[in-house]
Formats: sequence, structure tokens, C-alpha cells
Amino acid sequence: MVVTSATLHNFGDLVRRDVRVGDTVFVRRAGEVIPEITGAKLDERPAGAEAFTPPEFCPRCGGEIDRSQ
Repeated sequence: MVVTSATLHNFGDLVRRDVRVGDTVFVRRAGEVIPEITGAKLDERPAGAEAFTPPEFCPRCGGEIDRSQ
């Protein structure tokens, strides 16, 4: 199977897994369909890779972001 796209929406997971912009990541099958990013391949990290900054507002509608879950 070829994974063409995977998302990681939990910013706590981004920090815990140390995933940054431009990283090559490890992906595994986490269910029937959903791929899971399990971590970054640190030896291939681009120089100067920056950590993700969580958005303050929804990029689609401009509303508040629900961080309760």
C-alpha cells in the first residue's frame, strides 16, 4: 500500500514525537484505513527545521479552536 497523505492534528503528539516542518516521518497502519505518524526520522531532518506552531484560529472558518479533545 502507498500512503500519499497522513495528518497529525494533535499538537501534543507533534511535540512528544518531535515532528517538525519538513521532516521525513515513520507511518504505520493504525486501523483499517487511518495511517498513524509514529515519529520523525531525525537523521534526515532538514537543517533549521522549525517546530509546528499551533494555529490560534481555525484556518478554514476563522473560529476558535476546540482543544478540549
